[in-house]
Amino acid sequence: KIQPGRYPVLLVEEKEPLKKLLESLYLNKYSDSSALYSGKLKNKLFSEKVTIYDSGYDPANGHFNFFDGEGVVRSEDLNLIQSGVFNSTVSDLRFADKYKTHSTGNGLRVYNRGVNLDFKNLRFKKGASTWKQILSNLPVCIIALVCAGGDSNDLGEFSSPVQIGYIYEYGELVGLAPQITVKTSIDQYLNKNLIDVSSDGFIDDAPSACVISEMDVLINS
Repeated sequence: KIQPGRYPVLLVEEKEPLKKLLESLYLNKYSDSSALYSGKLKNKLFSEKVTIYDSGYDPANGHFNFFDGEGVVRSEDLNLIQSGVFNSTVSDLRFADKYKTHSTGNGLRVYNRGVNLDFKNLRFKKGASTWKQILSNLPVCIIALVCAGGDSNDLGEFSSPVQIGYIYEYGELVGLAPQITVKTSIDQYLNKNLIDVSSDGFIDDAPSACVISEMDVLINS
């Protein structure tokens, strides 16, 4: 059992609270001033521990294409958030032409559809310590293994029930968490309440790091 309060939380699906940030990374939404972080390009938004990138050529993790669905070549990683700074948006040829810039090679196409602007493989850059090492220094941490049904509002505030969660004390599993709801915002998640970004994924060899950040935890009755 735990009491309601603020606790470190590791979301296994780390992109869940990032919805409004990800919208801001699309060139069209950013340029139309319809995104949360429109007008903030090159501004520092988050902790220096946070680097979010769209991977390029990465055969070790199953990404073998040098080019996108429009033939635009980008083999290197594209840092979207670099050490907390809003560094770049993503674009395809259509929006690059509309907004007088260049494509970042993000015009993706599947075999039976046209081109859509999207991320190739969005990842958090890995930090210095494994998630187990980070948890070993925390009196309590909740791992949200299954966290579905939540959503974000226009201010980037996120809330979601946790269907399956586990409680760790100083890195040791002590039991299954009760039915809880976690709440945060994108600014709190990646800045004010961020504890650390791990050097590994939750699953062995996962290419993206884990984010451990404090969140408000409510007990569902």
